Amino acid sequence: MNSFNFFFLVLIVSLLGADKLSLSFFGVNLKPVFIFLSVSGVVFLLKRKILFSFPELFFLFLIFLGGTLSLLNSSKTHVGIFYNIWVVFNFFFVYGFFKVISEQYGFENIKKIYIYSFRFQIVFCLLLFPFFHTYDYRYSFFYYEPSYFSIASIPYLGFVFHDFFNKKFNLKDLFFILALLLITKSAVLILILILMFTMFFIFYKGIYLKSKIKIISTGFFIGFFSLFILYFISPDNLISVTLNNILESENKLEAIFSRMGNRIPRIQLVWAFICDYFPGGVGGGNYRFVNKDYISLIDYSSLIDYKSQKGFSISIDVFNPIGLPAINIFLEAFSEMGALGGTGFIGFCLYISFLLLKDFSRGSNSVLFIIIFVFFLTLSIESSYLKLSLWAFMGCVSGIISNEKKRCI
Repeated sequence: MNSFNFFFLVLIVSLLGADKLSLSFFGVNLKPVFIFLSVSGVVFLLKRKILFSFPELFFLFLIFLGGTLSLLNSSKTHVGIFYNIWVVFNFFFVYGFFKVISEQYGFENIKKIYIYSFRFQIVFCLLLFPFFHTYDYRYSFFYYEPSYFSIASIPYLGFVFHDFFNKKFNLKDLFFILALLLITKSAVLILILILMFTMFFIFYKGIYLKSKIKIISTGFFIGFFSLFILYFISPDNLISVTLNNILESENKLEAIFSRMGNRIPRIQLVWAFICDYFPGGVGGGNYRFVNKDYISLIDYSSLIDYKSQKGFSISIDVFNPIGLPAINIFLEAFSEMGALGGTGFIGFCLYISFLLLKDFSRGSNSVLFIIIFVFFLTLSIESSYLKLSLWAFMGCVSGIISNEKKRCI
């Protein structure tokens, strides 16, 4: 890979989550990266570089058909139509683009692209740190919020853990992860780190018992040291306060749930919504417009009481799930695209996972499976089944598998 292609792809990955640079158009956020992906995707299609398997096209058909039929129940039909277009765009120009480049460049180059992309994003935020640092300020690069930044960083963190478990850990990345915790103050990031470490420890191939004991001891030391440094730098930051509240709480589970904000009420709401609208759905992007009749079903007073006891001044609106997107991308897909579209989306995700599981021990499959599995677990408490970072990495998985099959022939 030449330098120009490398830096171009680093830029593309960095701009996948540029929510703050986007323009809203009929309920869909149009991002600058769409221009690059559209032009590149058209070129790839014209040159017949993008080839899709029958299962890939079949699941796209189910998603699109489900989204189209759900328009019959849609309150804002134009939003649903543009969501259908967005699904097709994600498939051909995001998933397809990353499938082509991954098939061409292989695992090691894709790994390098993600690592340098997130190092750049973290450095960019650090350069702004002296100008905006306050107790409650949380950096998110150009992402809508810090949790989105954390989710997009899952491939980067997975590749760093891959090096760590292969005893090739670069100490620079310890600094970058520590910095990412400091600037985002994200509980989602802590969850991702815990999930990533646990998954690698349990499933990563080639790690024997003695090595695992050494690795887990080292991991605990690094984790404890990182949290100590964070507390030393800023004892009043959101992560420090959260950990302190959990440790001091008599009910640890309640303390953890309270830190999840309005996620629990939003999951309760979307489940009640699906039960009422099954199997049709209400159209892509329409859930947040038509969930206003469900407020009486959701009781989140205990969360408010807990926060009040801890000295927080909490408005009832903080936990109000009405008018917000659904939490859990799989439930969100069912609520908007109905049983047909939701099944197509889940089937597509399972198909990508199956590609890795059926030959788990070969090449980079185990690493990629852990990363994609952590993606799915984390997005079960987040929203947007059209998240570009997810579709891009699923494309990478498909392309890397094709690349390694060719090398084995």
